[in-house]
Amino acid sequence: MRKILIIEDNDALRYMISLRLKYAGFPTETVTGVNEAKEYLKKECPLIVCTDVKLWDGNGLLLLSYIKRNYPALPVLVMSSYERDEYEAQAKRLGAESYIDKSEGTLMMETIINYANSFLPAEEKVFRYRILYISDSEKQIAEMQTNFAETEFRILGIRNQILAEDLVIKNIGVQLILCDANTELGGAMNLLYTFRNHSLFKRFCEEIPPCFVIADNATDDRERYISAGAEDVIFVPKDKGSIVRKVREFIEDGEIHKITINGFSDMPVITDEFLRPLLQVIRSSDLLYMVLNMRKMITEKYEEYFCQVINTNRGIGWFQYTYITNRLINVDDLYRIMERQILCFEVDGKKCFEKFEIKQEQGTAVIYLKCSEYLYQLCRNKNVRMKFRYSKNIVTELNLFAEP
Repeated sequence: MRKILIIEDNDALRYMISLRLKYAGFPTETVTGVNEAKEYLKKECPLIVCTDVKLWDGNGLLLLSYIKRNYPALPVLVMSSYERDEYEAQAKRLGAESYIDKSEGTLMMETIINYANSFLPAEEKVFRYRILYISDSEKQIAEMQTNFAETEFRILGIRNQILAEDLVIKNIGVQLILCDANTELGGAMNLLYTFRNHSLFKRFCEEIPPCFVIADNATDDRERYISAGAEDVIFVPKDKGSIVRKVREFIEDGEIHKITINGFSDMPVITDEFLRPLLQVIRSSDLLYMVLNMRKMITEKYEEYFCQVINTNRGIGWFQYTYITNRLINVDDLYRIMERQILCFEVDGKKCFEKFEIKQEQGTAVIYLKCSEYLYQLCRNKNVRMKFRYSKNIVTELNLFAEP
């Protein structure tokens, strides 16, 4: 494995960064200044470079510029604790992968580790999955890290729930969260509430990692946690290995494919309530081309609800619908909106539907559709997990093999 080159003239900080990276499984090379770094780069090609901005013999941003001219493919992370806004903009403009605030110790280290692991080839990756574990107990964090020590998972244990929330916002590559049911700051229920309601998460997090609640005993209310947004509750057993099995089953239970809406600027009117039964019909069909009764998908109340919402808010924000006459819309207008929206659906960057039309025939709405071969194969594969992103902050898992 290639080394991480650390350029830092503070002896104590340089030693700490190197030690923690080695403990995490990454070899390092340390130098104190610009000239040493240039000499090393002439002889070796590191995995990534982490450089301070202010060095005893020069400027880290000038060194970044030198590296990008002479070694353009080499990733560089810039570290500093001075004037973040000014230095961060310069660093990004010069080609840095990221700017790291040295005053945020845990975030700094986890950012370096995340980038280093991401640039390793698949066969050399130190870990495949990163898990954030929130607990007040150092002992329980140590036990959890021991449980996962010989696996493909990396456990990042955090005792401060506010710091853990900050790490999620900063997006350091966390794929799953484990949180004790009870902590000093309110535990899992408080965390789930914050994820769902705090404006920072709505603004900066495209998708919050799934959260498992770690409970001491089965008296904890599992349904209450799940209704608050938890993926599941793990009741800590005597056999600690069952936690590893539960996490592995969840993460590796088929590949996740996300259905997104691309190019539709108005408020979406197709929700998972419509999409799930539609995909279930596709799953059971032998053909890509289908003719469906609208009432098999949604009820009249669904249509009435969206007509009322659009008419109440027409012309405000994303309730424009400029392709519909400027009047109160009716069900036929709603169908036109649905046609436009569903043709903007993509899964893994590929179109979901080649054709989608809704026609009134003898007083009944009939759907004529042709789905893509790619979507068709996904729907029929039991090992595939699909999620639908209705909006930035609303992502729903679609279980196509559940009973309708």
